[in-house]
Amino acid sequence: AILANYPVRVEESSYKEAVEAGAMALFGEKYGDRVRTVKLGYPNEEFSFELCGGMHVRWTSEIGLFHIISESSVGAGLRRIEAVTGRAAQRLVQARLVELERAATFLGCQPGEVDRKVLSLLDELQSSRKEVVRLLRSLAQRDFELLLDRVQDVNGVQVLAAQVEVADESAMREMCDWFHEKLGSGVIVLGAAINRKPRLVAAVTPDLVKRGLHAGRLIQAVAQVVDG
Repeated sequence: AILANYPVRVEESSYKEAVEAGAMALFGEKYGDRVRTVKLGYPNEEFSFELCGGMHVRWTSEIGLFHIISESSVGAGLRRIEAVTGRAAQRLVQARLVELERAATFLGCQPGEVDRKVLSLLDELQSSRKEVVRLLRSLAQRDFELLLDRVQDVNGVQVLAAQVEVADESAMREMCDWFHEKLGSGVIVLGAAINRKPRLVAAVTPDLVKRGLHAGRLIQAVAQVVDG
């Protein structure tokens, strides 16, 4: 519609006359008895007819480039669209082109290939992360097998208490599952420094829970060591 170079006709009339003629009024806006109307287009072929306070151009082509920069909800059934036009839109496009060319340089590709290059790198990153997780799990399993030599018998209960080197708490929980699978019955308490913060996990097998052992009370006692 901007490039079609429609004429812009500004008129004044009463609010009632404008609405009856088909002018669009914005919901929630307050209008006086006399209103300013703006028509875009040729007589009887209007592209737009609104009650308006802006639009100070004579032809739509004077608007120049028009680019929407955001769209959001501002209430029930109401949305806000923000855009830039004219020189502001030109400056925005020029800045974005500079950013695109800079990104292409960093990625070692042509500007038109940036999206495909980024998707390719994301695929590689995802594959690398999966491989890292697999290797860390393999290392955790190896370390766990070595820990089994440190299991102690405490009043007829097999107990494993150890500090471990793991990447996250899920690895510690998995070690507890391996402990249950290997020994069937026992208590395990693991501690680790993850992101320079102490983390503790305790687990008690079901048979010992029935005998009154409680992992929650056990972890409370152990946590006092690290003021947790």
